[in-house]
Amino acid sequence: MRAWNVHLLLVVAIAVAASIAPATFGADTPDPLAPVAPLEGGTWTGEGAWPDGSPLKVEVHYFWGPTKHVLHFDTYDLSGDTRQLIYEGIIFYDPSNAKLMEYNFKPSGDVDRFELINANQKGFEMLGNLTRSAVHYVGPDEFEWKLHVQKDGKWNQILDARYHRTR
Repeated sequence: MRAWNVHLLLVVAIAVAASIAPATFGADTPDPLAPVAPLEGGTWTGEGAWPDGSPLKVEVHYFWGPTKHVLHFDTYDLSGDTRQLIYEGIIFYDPSNAKLMEYNFKPSGDVDRFELINANQKGFEMLGNLTRSAVHYVGPDEFEWKLHVQKDGKWNQILDARYHRTR
């Protein structure tokens, strides 16, 4: 499927979901996006090393959509000679199943989907089909990201990266 078709389908799906069950957050209802709100703003630079020793160096920008019901982001690889888009994505609350979700859209048109679990003011976990990640807020401008892959029925950590924000 072409990339623009995927984006069009996503826009339509979000619009339909919003019209069926619009999210309303007031003083009595906690904002389900509060656990990811600290990511918004500035430029995040992440550094770590893959199991083969190759460096992970990325740049990420998080920004709210107009309704503040969708946190958008784009992620770039900085480990080579040129800055290259890895994926762009969205984090949103899906009221149809009461879950925080993340969708990553790769330049190839592939889409990775994750459910955000154990989300609170300290961070969150992302559970996908092939990976499990944990984001832990170290401070207002720093977080740790641990990536795990499943092998032989067990989750094995393959990456421990630190992200720092400049504003």
